[in-house]
Amino acid sequence: MNRYLLFILLLSTTHSFSQRIAVAATASDQNILIGEPFQLTLGISAPGNQKIDWFDIKELPHFEILSRSKIDSQVNGNKKMLVQTLTLTSWDSGRWQLPSFSVPSSNKTKPIAVEVSFSNFDPKQPYHDVKDILEVNRPGQMKWYWYLVGLLLLAGLFFLLFPGKKKKKEEVLSDRAYKKALTQLEALRKKNIAEQDAKLFYSELIQIFREYLHRRMNIQSFSKTTEDLGRQLGQLQMPQIEYQQLLEVLQLSDFVKFARYKPSEQEHVTSYEVIKKSIVSIENIKTEEKHKEVV
Repeated sequence: MNRYLLFILLLSTTHSFSQRIAVAATASDQNILIGEPFQLTLGISAPGNQKIDWFDIKELPHFEILSRSKIDSQVNGNKKMLVQTLTLTSWDSGRWQLPSFSVPSSNKTKPIAVEVSFSNFDPKQPYHDVKDILEVNRPGQMKWYWYLVGLLLLAGLFFLLFPGKKKKKEEVLSDRAYKKALTQLEALRKKNIAEQDAKLFYSELIQIFREYLHRRMNIQSFSKTTEDLGRQLGQLQMPQIEYQQLLEVLQLSDFVKFARYKPSEQEHVTSYEVIKKSIVSIENIKTEEKHKEVV
């Protein structure tokens, strides 16, 4: 800031001897190292009512313009002063001169010599050879690697053990559903109620079958009509004859339920055997599917 005030004072003093436009230029340093920045300050002093054209500086030989400040203006009585600072550097070693600067109807500034040199080299200092690239140990990275390996092992054990337990549990429930259905069928046969109460016999017979479908196949058969249940059973790929016989028994049970038909004793026996055979057939289908999944 002191340099800036001294520059303004210099410009003001120069202008006091004349009423024409006066220009001035100063450098913050005239000895720099290659690539070292320094400031070039330019100023114009002129009568307050006179139009001023600023310096037309696009480039400077041997110097690079790094930045330009805004043009600062000051008015003092009947005169005005404009100042701008340019930050320069040079990449060419040697003694170079900043040229004279001027604007229309002004004086010319004196050239400014700037010495550009390399950093001082002391031959007495010990010589250090270029070292090879050193391998940097990164223990954190190795630790992260083992954490990842451990996590993958735990995940593998989890998926290996828990699905197996779930699968085993499903197999136990399926086996129970099959055995329970056969046990209930045998108990119904021993009741020998078909002749005395056909409606109750067919109701319990179809109830056993629907309960088996629910437990073994997860088919919500209790909420389905006979027609809907028949369509879903068609997807189980049962032998066509067995499937057709099963549909006939399901329809027969509806007729008996609504007192539209009174079946014979032989039809009771046939209906019982068809339901039992259908349960065995469905169980065999599920067992074969399980074996195919294992293979």
